[in-house]
Amino acid sequence: MLQFPNEVNDVQILRLQREMSQADLADLVGCSRTQMSFIETGRELPTAEQLHKLQAIFDVPRTHLFGKEALALILKGGG
Repeated sequence: MLQFPNEVNDVQILRLQREMSQADLADLVGCSRTQMSFIETGRELPTAEQLHKLQAIFDVPRTHLFGKEALALILKGGG
């Protein structure tokens, strides 16, 4: 199981600032609530497509969502 404890992941913070539930965000991103929980806690990385959706939903650069190591894996298809 991948974990990036030293990586920045602001997905949960951004979601809560917008008063969204995990289920609501998961629906917008196209994943299950469980997968969204895993993404928020660093247990799983989003796919590149999910990353782009998160960027659009929160209107932030991808570097605001995840750190460099995680982004490199996501963009290589390892998410």
